[in-house]
Amino acid sequence: MKKPLREKPIIFLDIETTGLDPMHHEIIEVATRSVGGFGHRVHKLWSIRIKPKHIERAHPKALEINGYNEVDWEGAPTIEEVVPLIREHLRGGVLCGHNIKFDVGFIKQAYEDHSDRGMGFHHTIDTVTLAYEHLAPLGLDSLSLHNICNFLGISNDGEHTAAADVDRCYKVYRKLTRAGTLDRLKWRWDNAMRGKLKRG
Repeated sequence: MKKPLREKPIIFLDIETTGLDPMHHEIIEVATRSVGGFGHRVHKLWSIRIKPKHIERAHPKALEINGYNEVDWEGAPTIEEVVPLIREHLRGGVLCGHNIKFDVGFIKQAYEDHSDRGMGFHHTIDTVTLAYEHLAPLGLDSLSLHNICNFLGISNDGEHTAAADVDRCYKVYRKLTRAGTLDRLKWRWDNAMRGKLKRG
């Protein structure tokens, strides 16, 4: 029996890759955080590294950003081994991420390359859109996750690891979807104060 939409979990998703092209580059880390359907408080974090098969195709800047090195990825499973786990962790949920189309594009390609089934359909929520709607009017001038977190007072420690980015995305979503008038006034005030400090 199909679950009502309100009972579907929101599954926060982040991946780290060897570049920007899902036809050419690879997923090297994936993390999810599942938040139970409305009225539920079950939170589960799952994260795994994936051993790249074609590291020679990697873009050096991508590896610099996500901190890939052979030592930390030694013994990591292959994408063929991880695809069934990804499928299990995404099953039945509404996917949420920062520029979620990027993550979904790579996941779809991984399913096509290493599975006999496609990804299927998932509703998605993008924190880029939420931030534009809620924070641009208050003075946010960049939609990067780093700047959004700074704007909201969320720590950027560990950024560009899948687990940390899933956690930051979850916190951004929670703040933006639960913000009231006082929150917005505070964010506008804090942003104005940062602007004054920059101007000296």
